[in-house]
Amino acid sequence: MEVIQQRLRVLITSVIMVLLFTLILFIKGFFIFMIDMRVVFAILLFASIILVSLLILEYERFNAAKLIIENIIMNIQVAKIDGNSTDALEFIISCFGILLGSKVIKFNIDGIRLEGVEITHDTICIVYRKDNKSKSIQLLHGTIGKQEIKGIAERFQYETGIIPNVID
Repeated sequence: MEVIQQRLRVLITSVIMVLLFTLILFIKGFFIFMIDMRVVFAILLFASIILVSLLILEYERFNAAKLIIENIIMNIQVAKIDGNSTDALEFIISCFGILLGSKVIKFNIDGIRLEGVEITHDTICIVYRKDNKSKSIQLLHGTIGKQEIKGIAERFQYETGIIPNVID
């Protein structure tokens, strides 16, 4: 979530800077280097359109992540190991989707459907479908008791309508 918020701040700052630069050029009336003002305005307009588009997309991702966090079913800290570096990612599951670090997978939007959930005492496997292709995410989590597994399974069923397959 923090990465998404950081991207939003960078995009907002970029849009403001481009707009201020455009405003300064417009007020000043000509450019010091005597470049054709129409070309400069066209470039700035193009940059503004791209930045605003990216800002809108990132804001939609932020809202989806916020919705997932507000309706959390399960929160797992995941370790990602790449070569010599280890990163801790937060994996949040809700009825609206999955938030894995800064990646948002929204259910029932953009053609993504939750197909099934399998819960064991140390793993959770989530199967979802996009464009007639099944994808799955399998997570190792700390060992949890039968009561907690039962609670998670009931919450999945209540929130998503999917009956999880609980394997002892």
